[in-house]
Amino acid sequence: MIQENHEPLHLLYHSLSQQTTSHSYELRSESFEKHVRLFCELSKGEESARMPKFTFDDGHASNYEFALPILSSCALSSIFFVTVNWIGTPRYMTWQQVRTIQSAGHEIGSHTLSHPLLTHCSDAELAKEIGGSKELLENHLGATVRSISFPGGRYNRRVVEACQKAAYAQIYTSDPYSRNIDDVSLTGRISVHNSMDLRYLRDLITNNKLLRLRMRASFATKQFAQRLLGDRWYWKLWRLITHYPD
Repeated sequence: MIQENHEPLHLLYHSLSQQTTSHSYELRSESFEKHVRLFCELSKGEESARMPKFTFDDGHASNYEFALPILSSCALSSIFFVTVNWIGTPRYMTWQQVRTIQSAGHEIGSHTLSHPLLTHCSDAELAKEIGGSKELLENHLGATVRSISFPGGRYNRRVVEACQKAAYAQIYTSDPYSRNIDDVSLTGRISVHNSMDLRYLRDLITNNKLLRLRMRASFATKQFAQRLLGDRWYWKLWRLITHYPD
């Protein structure tokens, strides 16, 4: 049985840049700084504001270069979900940068070993991607890795069970709301893209009900498209629409 629950607001970011790019999920660092400043201001004044938890997926080098100093300037913490096999490759953080982020008080989580769609993995592949990534991170960081997020937002009960088996304490999705699958809690996140302005984010944080309804409707449409097209064609279409970099 699937049940929805109510959790604090979690925002999902990916990469940052000093320039405007065509990739929908790459924000200018200046825009991210404005988001952080807005959240800090609202936390001091509006009782209805739901202060978000910042999360980042993939482990892009810009997380260290731009996000870390901006978050530090406001004494805010985040969760950085890193794709382990990408660490030290072009455009992604090095192990030393990941350790620096951890030592600054941020949490490091797993985004699997190689970023596959987990629903397509065999049981052995799931164990490697989910459990193996956790083990490698813990060996390199010297600390328990408590959380994981799903590449491409894809999951099912088999994937969730593999996360339980690997002893993750928290599981994060790309669904815009949190939910339970049986007795397992899944934390939803709202993906932030570069077309979201400060007014939209203010409405989001202050729990604008109309915005939440529109967001749910948009997500339901996305899920329908995924089922209709299948993962392969939906992924191709998503990459085209968002200008996802190769």
